[in-house]
Amino acid sequence: MRFSYLKWGMVALIGAALAGCGGDSSHDDDARLRAVHASPDAPRVDIVVNNKKLAEASYSEATGFVSQSPGNATININVNGSNPTVTALSASAALERDKYYTVFAANNVAAIEALIVVDENNAPASGNAKVRVVHAAPNAPAVDVFVTAPTADLASAAVTPTLNFAFKGVVPANGVKALEIPGGDYRIRVTPTGDKATVVYDSGTINVAAGSDLVIAAIKENSAASVAPISLLLLPKTGASAVLPDARAKVRVGHYSPNTPTVDVYLGAPGSALTAATEVVANATFPVASDFLNVSPGSYRASVALDGTTNEAIGLDANITNGLDVSVFAIGLLGGSGNQALRLNVYPDDLNAPAAGKAKLRVLHLSPDAPAVDVVVLSAPGVIASRVVPNLSFPNASATYLELDPGTYTVAVVPTGANAPVLPTNAGVPITLAAGNIRTAAAIGCLATSGACAGGVAFSLTLLNDN
Repeated sequence: MRFSYLKWGMVALIGAALAGCGGDSSHDDDARLRAVHASPDAPRVDIVVNNKKLAEASYSEATGFVSQSPGNATININVNGSNPTVTALSASAALERDKYYTVFAANNVAAIEALIVVDENNAPASGNAKVRVVHAAPNAPAVDVFVTAPTADLASAAVTPTLNFAFKGVVPANGVKALEIPGGDYRIRVTPTGDKATVVYDSGTINVAAGSDLVIAAIKENSAASVAPISLLLLPKTGASAVLPDARAKVRVGHYSPNTPTVDVYLGAPGSALTAATEVVANATFPVASDFLNVSPGSYRASVALDGTTNEAIGLDANITNGLDVSVFAIGLLGGSGNQALRLNVYPDDLNAPAAGKAKLRVLHLSPDAPAVDVVVLSAPGVIASRVVPNLSFPNASATYLELDPGTYTVAVVPTGANAPVLPTNAGVPITLAAGNIRTAAAIGCLATSGACAGGVAFSLTLLNDN
């Protein structure tokens, strides 16, 4: 789950503390300037105005507004801590009295440039909010932006794009009065130009407070935790900046019942027939998992039917909330009982990026007739170097994701507390992890393909790519 990211069912945009350095305590007729780090592959930077360091910033961070004397200002974006100083961007701006300037360090670092947004120092009409929107996501195409009531259906012919723009576009443009909208609840969705059916970003319900004055920037989403290529960066004039990630969930389904034949998987409303549900995976044969699917928040029933039928074999009701990332796997045995019964199990995923230079690995025990095991790393065939996950029993997941150095690890399992037998083979299974990888290793299949597991697929270890 995306615990390290802001989860917003509703976002209060006014009343937070000033972000960054230098709150606004200036003369009323001074200019005000802030800077935003919007270059997705640039390192942490120093923001320097007229040879004075304003703040340090990492990607998606913004300074607060600071007072500047009217006139020409030189803005330098320097690589943080570089010695000698490395200047990634130098730009000039002619600052006028009583105006507000937001300077974006925009584009990929190889082509970094300044994008300047100018606003007047005037309040919106009573009950309204002011909004100016910026396309600051490099390599993203021109898009349609829909600002609607939370429940508005984009499929309706009555719903038309609020605005359309391309990279570096500012709407309304500098020198034009900002948009004014009534304070209240809204939903922001972004689609490719002319393609209402393909939503690439969905904010969920957000609250825009009356009296607020916002610059909203579309920026590249750098996290595997998001289902969208962009996020929105909210930049209120008098409050803290905030990243608003895509509100949709990511759901993955898989077939890990070793004696169950080919199945189809459906998602629908609770209580609805399969004929009214959406078939999300067809002809799923053990062992297989889908890609992550984008799912809007709401109540769902996941259903599994034998391939070619519309009779539910197993099902599970679930309430999907904003930002939830889960895997729903069919586990157990067809005809099994007790703990071995065929069922759907939910495994929360953590798709937040690992620490810099690290990889993440989670382990699942999905073998219905295997005992509790220790997951081990081998230094040679049959030789245990370390027990990385102790006492893992069916159908559980390791308590946390392991953060590991990149490299190739020879992984196996042994009965808890024992040194043998080493499964699935004495040689183990090589797992190669690169920096930034998020992976799930699963013990699957049957130890004994007889008895309750008759006809089942033999025990093995498999690796799932989570990002």
